[in-house]
Amino acid sequence: MRNYKIIRGLLLTSICITLLTACEKESESISQMEESEVYKSTYITQENDNKNQIVNQKVYESFKGTWSEEGKQKEEILHNGGSYLEVYEINNNFLKGSYISVQEQSLRIAEVDIAAEINDYYISESFSDDGFGNRGIMQIRMATEEVRVEILFEHKEESNWSIQDSDLVPMNEIRKYDEEELVLYTSAINDYREKMGKFDVDYDNFIFDTDERVYSMEEIEELTEIQRSIFRNEIYARHGYVFELEVLNQLFKKYSWYVPMKSQKFFDTNDFSEYEQENLNNIVQY
Repeated sequence: MRNYKIIRGLLLTSICITLLTACEKESESISQMEESEVYKSTYITQENDNKNQIVNQKVYESFKGTWSEEGKQKEEILHNGGSYLEVYEINNNFLKGSYISVQEQSLRIAEVDIAAEINDYYISESFSDDGFGNRGIMQIRMATEEVRVEILFEHKEESNWSIQDSDLVPMNEIRKYDEEELVLYTSAINDYREKMGKFDVDYDNFIFDTDERVYSMEEIEELTEIQRSIFRNEIYARHGYVFELEVLNQLFKKYSWYVPMKSQKFFDTNDFSEYEQENLNNIVQY
């Protein structure tokens, strides 16, 4: 009887050990499966993150280049005023570039360099000085065909120029100098001279008398768009401004009084006379 109890005890012990071993193996198998699933999930997440990063990088790279108001050329903005954004480099969602705003009348330039990370098509970049003592935060929002720039000033010098809010689109392709465009400008001058009773070709005198009197708003309103452009640019040409737009260079080269010697960088609008300044104030309203 005693031997039977011993044998029975051994059998029960053996069964328990077998069951425990099976449970441990099953538990280990489940644990390995769970670890495998966690690994797979982590791998898939990382893979998706990497794919998203690659996709974002490719999309962000499409923003490289120059963005400007109405797609205008930089030369036109530097001479007539406006804003543009230049994106030099985008690497691993990190953007480098500069944002420039040119005052319409004085042609003063405010500029902020940008070196910031793009987060979901959005950039927030603080700046300490835009060249005129202003500081704040520049917010850039990117869309497929548009970039919106908003400025939140922390300090702004009231009497000075500053960088400006703007809606930008990709800059248009460079427009080559066209002989037909020069003909349009020349015809506009001839039409104006004939209206003033002058029928001869005169390359020795100024087209408009902007240094002798202030033109009324009614007179300016009667001018065509091209004539207004000539009106405004002739004031700059009088003082030796070197034009970025080739058609203007070709136009004023015909006149004996035009001596191009000052680029935009070295040009000083303080050289304008009171009459010229007042005429500029009026013409920029159109």
